[in-house]
Amino acid sequence: MEKSLFAKILLRNGLIDLHPKDELHACTLWLHELGAFDAADINQIAVARRHRNSIGHEIVDYITRDDTEVDRDTIAAIYGIVKKLDTWWLTEVELATQPDVTDEMYEAVQRGETIGGYSMLLELILPVFDGDFDSIAELHSSLKKEAEQAAT
Repeated sequence: MEKSLFAKILLRNGLIDLHPKDELHACTLWLHELGAFDAADINQIAVARRHRNSIGHEIVDYITRDDTEVDRDTIAAIYGIVKKLDTWWLTEVELATQPDVTDEMYEAVQRGETIGGYSMLLELILPVFDGDFDSIAELHSSLKKEAEQAAT
């Protein structure tokens, strides 16, 4: 089986030693060393991973039983971690490697005015857990309108 890009980076830099039997955990420990995550984030990622595994292995129960449901709090916590990682990546990698970046660009990321794609997706999904479909409906309407205008 072909190794993932992260596995190749971890192996090349000796970082797989952080947790040799678990690529994901090795990645989170590496990001912790870089300052992207704290210990609480790593613990929450482990909780979310167990929950994801439960959903994957017991999908029929999640679909058919009232007493088994996706944990909204876990999803919300992961959203916070993803947003934190997006912010870290944008400031420490994307903007840090671009020669024409301004202080205003950094500040916009820090204020949350610029977010990554995964954060944006989770921001749209989270309200659905509360039964609020308005934001997704508004986005669909807006994208449909833009597509129609672009076609004319």
